Amino acid sequence: MADQTDGRLTRRQLLKLGILSAGMVASASALAGCQGGSSAPQGQTSKSGTAPTAAPAQVKGGKLTLSVWNSPSFNKTADDAIGDVFREWAGQNNATIDYQIIPATEWKQRITAALEAKAPPDIFYVFEADTQYYRAQGLLQDLTDVINAVKDQDGGLFPSTLLNTGFEGKYYAVPFVVNPWPMHARTDILKAAGVAYPKTWDDVIKISPKVSKPPQVYTYALSLGNNHDTEDNFVPMMWSYGAKMEDENGALLFKSDGTVQAIEIVKEMFDKKVVPPGATTWDSSGNNKAYQSGQAVFSHNPNSIYAYLESEAAKPGASQQMKDLLTNTAMMPLPAGPKGTFDLIDVRGFAAFTAASGAKNPDAAKAALKNFIQPAKYEKVIETGLNRWAPVYKNMMDRPMWDKPAYARYKDMMQHGQSLSYAGAPNAALGEVADSWIIPNMLQEVCTSGKDPKKAMNDAYDKIAAIYKKWKQPIA
Repeated sequence: MADQTDGRLTRRQLLKLGILSAGMVASASALAGCQGGSSAPQGQTSKSGTAPTAAPAQVKGGKLTLSVWNSPSFNKTADDAIGDVFREWAGQNNATIDYQIIPATEWKQRITAALEAKAPPDIFYVFEADTQYYRAQGLLQDLTDVINAVKDQDGGLFPSTLLNTGFEGKYYAVPFVVNPWPMHARTDILKAAGVAYPKTWDDVIKISPKVSKPPQVYTYALSLGNNHDTEDNFVPMMWSYGAKMEDENGALLFKSDGTVQAIEIVKEMFDKKVVPPGATTWDSSGNNKAYQSGQAVFSHNPNSIYAYLESEAAKPGASQQMKDLLTNTAMMPLPAGPKGTFDLIDVRGFAAFTAASGAKNPDAAKAALKNFIQPAKYEKVIETGLNRWAPVYKNMMDRPMWDKPAYARYKDMMQHGQSLSYAGAPNAALGEVADSWIIPNMLQEVCTSGKDPKKAMNDAYDKIAAIYKKWKQPIA
């Protein structure tokens, strides 16, 4: 396992990678029409005549169609770059690719319904603890040989990728991105208001009257809707107040004075219109859109925002407003709480369902993933994705494309940033918690219904603890 001492990932974390026992979770009700079409782009490839770059799919009686479900990156170039690697493999292996981008709001329901119908995609996107959630149910192929063959290439895989895709020395997904979460900040607005970038969360509130003009411009595009960005925005705030989701053994914490303080700061931001009132109904694109349209001064988000601005500003006929927005956007560390400031990262990957789960082409899926993660193939995703995705291989961060001042902190964030499970490893229980919108609902109750922050935390904790108990995950 590469670089046991890199960053804050301990040897214990990297060896254990979770400690729950495999159990079966009751799936949600099947949805009608799970095989219905998507508005997402699809593509097929034809035979290219070139030699295969990975073990060929075992196609009998004509072309095989391999289905790949991805999640939107909010950057079409980046989405297409991923699809193109799969299409290239298919063209060399007498196969076609059904490549779909599934909206985040539909993701869990579509996967659940497809599994119940015994018709899941061959390859599908997994986010953080999703890998452990499906692994623990026996639904994922073992990809250990695929990862072991590449994990020391090109400087080695970042430790966080191994933490998020592995369990007890085996691997169940192929990582395709380490995603740092900087704070996007409007430097021109700060300068015009005569204020510095806020050092603390309290400072964000203090400067708000000087930098915002509701309802045209709000200070902080904090996500509060039923989407994963809400958890990703809130949990690092918890860390800054001394709270954590788990301890180093993966035991549930969450309930603490620090959590209450983080909820209270969110409530204050909402009440004082630091945050847009509509944030409680946003999907995962809400904070992107608010910033990209000039309606927010700050947004805590992966560089899907910055990469979008770069892409749009480079287009022929781009507006001066878009060019100025790019020029005046900086990617900054998060404001601090009493316990400091912390960097969040997420790890995204692709997994392959087993034949027992209903997947039609398990061998071809594994071959396609083996091809995808080869450095010579994978680098095409990084090189053509307009900086949208930070690479999983360390040496790929040394390329000139990352020398722009905006990305000055990226490599350090990727080495030392924490996943939502901090200080534990991702696990199936945490995956179910995230997909149940417990944290977003907690914040919505406080912000829009006036629920007491401590009671909201306690009620959320009870729901989270019930899930941890079901998965036999320890509770501190």
